[in-house]
Amino acid sequence: VYGYKDASCYRCLYPRVNPTEGCKSCSDNGVLGTVPGLIGILQATETIKVLTGIGSTMHDRLLMYDSIRCTFMNIKKLPPRKDCAICGLNPTIKTMQDSKEISGQARGPQPQLNSSSLSSSSSNNTNDISSAKILVSSSI
Repeated sequence: VYGYKDASCYRCLYPRVNPTEGCKSCSDNGVLGTVPGLIGILQATETIKVLTGIGSTMHDRLLMYDSIRCTFMNIKKLPPRKDCAICGLNPTIKTMQDSKEISGQARGPQPQLNSSSLSSSSSNNTNDISSAKILVSSSI
């Protein structure tokens, strides 16, 4: 869970995109097909805990899963970075468009979306990172 209870955000942990590697797909990174489902269940559980206020969330820890060895590693996250481009004292990434522009060179080819492919029920703040924190937290 990122950006919850004053914990570090994902950009605090990984401040720079690797320009030579880019943002690869799961299959390009060797992720077994069943792993996204397993991680999705864990993320859904964390989302329910955040929304209901029950239990202890992973806001201060990073859970890593090794599917080959079937092991989990639990790592305490560092505190938020004061120079973080998203949650720091002087953020430079304030919208989803800012993030796309900054890391666009490392992403490789991206599908082009037009406005008709987006849901008509989306709010006026679809580019606002702060309104998407729970969604981003739940998809990582």
